[in-house]
Amino acid sequence: MQNSIAAAESIGNNEDLLKQLLLHLPAQSLVRFKCVSKQWLSIISNPNFCDSHTLQNPNPKFSSAAFFWSRTGTTTGPHFISHVRSSKRPFNFIPDPQGIEILQSCNGLLLLLCRSSIESFTTPRKFCIVNPTTSQYFQFALPPKSKSARVLSVALAFDPSKSLHYKVVCILGSVTARFPPLHIEIGIYSSQTRSWRVCESNDMWFPSTGNFVPGVYCNGSINWLSRFCWLVHYDIDAGRYGVVDEFCGDNRAVERDCICFGESGGNLHLIQVKSSLLNQFDVLEMARDYSGWSVKYRVDLNPMRVAFPEIHAGYYPFLFVHVEENEKENPSLLLHIPYKVISYNLRDKSIKKLCDLVTSSQVGWRDAYHYMETLACV
Repeated sequence: MQNSIAAAESIGNNEDLLKQLLLHLPAQSLVRFKCVSKQWLSIISNPNFCDSHTLQNPNPKFSSAAFFWSRTGTTTGPHFISHVRSSKRPFNFIPDPQGIEILQSCNGLLLLLCRSSIESFTTPRKFCIVNPTTSQYFQFALPPKSKSARVLSVALAFDPSKSLHYKVVCILGSVTARFPPLHIEIGIYSSQTRSWRVCESNDMWFPSTGNFVPGVYCNGSINWLSRFCWLVHYDIDAGRYGVVDEFCGDNRAVERDCICFGESGGNLHLIQVKSSLLNQFDVLEMARDYSGWSVKYRVDLNPMRVAFPEIHAGYYPFLFVHVEENEKENPSLLLHIPYKVISYNLRDKSIKKLCDLVTSSQVGWRDAYHYMETLACV
C-alpha cells in the first residue's frame, strides 16, 4: 500500500510524466479531471496540452448514443441528447444563448448561428465556432458584402489529422434575374490568421439562390446537395469546385427522394427512398474522387415494425448514418421514432434502442448533429 502511494506521489511530482499519462485519456474525462487539483487544472487547460492531445487523437470518436438536437424555427434552442444525460441548454456558456441554431458538426466542433431565426440572411449576423466538450467558443462576423449579395451558405472545415486550425467557407451570391446568380464570391476564414480572404468564382453553379444551403465537410472539401439531388463540391486548399449530376442510374428526384445526407467514416453518404416504398431505401456512398454514387447498403425497415410498431409508412425518421473508418466497426443508421432513438445495424440487421425522448415530434437529419469529444482550441 505504501509503495502504491509513493509511486502515485512520484508521478504527481513529475509534471512531464503526468502530462504523458493524461494525453492518453479521453477528452471528456480530462475535462472532469480539471477539478482534481490546481496542477491538473493548469495542465489540462493549457492550449499547448490541448493541441498535443488533439494531435494524438486526430479522429475523435463519434458517440452514436449522444448528439445535439436542433429544431429550426423554435425558441427553445438546441438540446443535448444522450443515453446517460440530456440537457435542454447545452450552450449556456455563450453570452445571450437564446435563439442560437446549430448549422453543422465537424470533428468535434460546431458551427452555430447566433440569432433567433434563420428566415432572412440579408441582415448582419454573427456566428460561433463552439467546442461543446471544453465549453469554449469563438464568435465572428461574415466578410463585408455588397447590398445585392445574398449569403447562400456558411460551412465549417476542420480536420485535426491535417491541421489544428479550422476554416469557415462563406458563399455569397449577387441577386440577378438569372438562375443561378452569375457572380459568386467565396470567403474563407482561417482560425490561424483570424482573417477573411475573398475570391471570385463567376462560373460556379450553386444549388440555390433563394434558400440557405447547409454544407458538409469531407476530405478537404465542402459539399452541398441540391433539392434536385445533384452535388456541388469545393476543394478549399485547391480553390476549385465540381458538380456531380448523375444519380445512380435512376430518374433522379422524379422517382426518388433524398432524405439524409452527411459524412461518416471519411465518405459522403446519402439515403435515397422510393416514394412508393418509404420503408425501403438505399444508402448511397460517393466515391472519394467524385466519380459518382454507388449503392452501399439496401435497407428494409418493414421487419422492424414488429418490435417497433411506431415505424409507419410516410414517416421520415432518419438522423444520420454512422460508419467508422475501421472496417471492424459495424455501420449503423440512427432513426428517430416517437419517444425513442434507435440504432439499426446495416450489416446484421439488428436493432438497439439508444435512448428515450420526451417528445414524439417528427424530426429528420437536419435536426441532429454528431457529438464528438475533443480538446481542440477554437
